[in-house]
Amino acid sequence: MGIQHRLAPQWVRFVLVGGVATGAQYVSLILFVESRLLPAVAASASAYAIGAAVNYLLNYYFTFASRQRHRDTLSKFVLVVALGLGLNTLSFWLLLLVLPWYLLAQVGATMITLVVNYLLHKHWIYRKV
Repeated sequence: MGIQHRLAPQWVRFVLVGGVATGAQYVSLILFVESRLLPAVAASASAYAIGAAVNYLLNYYFTFASRQRHRDTLSKFVLVVALGLGLNTLSFWLLLLVLPWYLLAQVGATMITLVVNYLLHKHWIYRKV
């Protein structure tokens, strides 16, 4: 058992990794919107993809200490990201209709995807075989 497994339970590591990935997502979102590189919904989707890349690498090595081949885990992860991207983008778009600021809409969209992502990561992508 690696040192990270003795220092923090898996769900704590998942939340920490999610925080780092979400930070990358939000920084990207703000950068895209405030610099006017992309409209808000496209910026949210693009930022989600950046956060997803950070999330995969940190969860693979740190949270779940996977020994599976990337070929196996990455293909599952891409499907989960596609689902999460759809859920995030739809949630963001709907919340943007009723909330006054795009960052509030993104917080809501992030909360909506969190539980689904954890369950799919734990029970499907990185499940011990």
